[in-house]
Amino acid sequence: MTSETEIRNRGMDALIAGLGREEAQRFLQLLANDRSDYTVWRKYLFHGMTIDEINNEAKELWEKNNRKESVS
Repeated sequence: MTSETEIRNRGMDALIAGLGREEAQRFLQLLANDRSDYTVWRKYLFHGMTIDEINNEAKELWEKNNRKESVS
């Protein structure tokens, strides 16, 4: 399983690659100051996906993470 530190690092790398350093920082500040509703984020995250697609993606992620654990 991926450590929390690795997830944070990979997330920051993705933000910086997609937005640049300054915009990534602004995005993080927006998140820290926002009292957003999880259900709104969830709708955005899974927009356009069927329940089967979401389920298949979850299965693939679970299998990927469990393969890493069994190899370690």
